[in-house]
Order: sequence, then C-alpha cells, then structure tokens
Amino acid sequence: MGGGYSPAKAAALFLSSITRSELADQGTEVIALIVGSVDTRMAAHVQGRKEDPRDIARAGLTALDRGEYVADPDFMAVDARARYARDPVRYERGLTKLLNATVMDTGR
Repeated sequence: MGGGYSPAKAAALFLSSITRSELADQGTEVIALIVGSVDTRMAAHVQGRKEDPRDIARAGLTALDRGEYVADPDFMAVDARARYARDPVRYERGLTKLLNATVMDTGR
C-alpha cells in the first residue's frame, strides 16, 4: 500500500507548490495539508487514533490565515515529521518493518 500511496502524497505536495505559483496572480491561496489518520469512511478499517475531519479543516484554515504553505494539522502528522527529523534512518527502518508486517498480515 505505501509503495503507491506515499509517492502519490508526495506528488500532491509538489502539485500544491506548482498550483500556488500558477494562481498567485489572481489572489488564490493554496495550502498543502499533510494529514495523518482522519475519521472518514476511507479509514474505517484503520485501528488507532483518528482525527475528526472538522478539526483538520479548522487547523487548515488557521494555517492558511498564518500564511503557511504546508501544515501538519493532526497529531499523527506532527509526530511522524518530528520522529523523522530526529532520526531519519531509524524512522525509515521502522517504516520498513511496518510495511513488511502489513504485507504479512494481508498476504499481499
């Protein structure tokens, strides 16, 4: 799952920069929200803490008011970015273990 999902998220992040540049002259503001797990139908099968979509929207609007281009609007996103910043190698090794465990659990 992460092999396709993560690159798509990275592409969306870069697309936000391109879109921001293209629409700046007309006054359109663009912000990328780096979101963790949100309580939606898509994430119904995901175990653990999930954020209320309304909280994500509020955090996004607050970040937009501050003039931010990228925002981590929930605990999972903030925590992941902080763990990666502290020790990128350890973070990636942990991600590898997580992805391998998911493959083993699902048989994919």
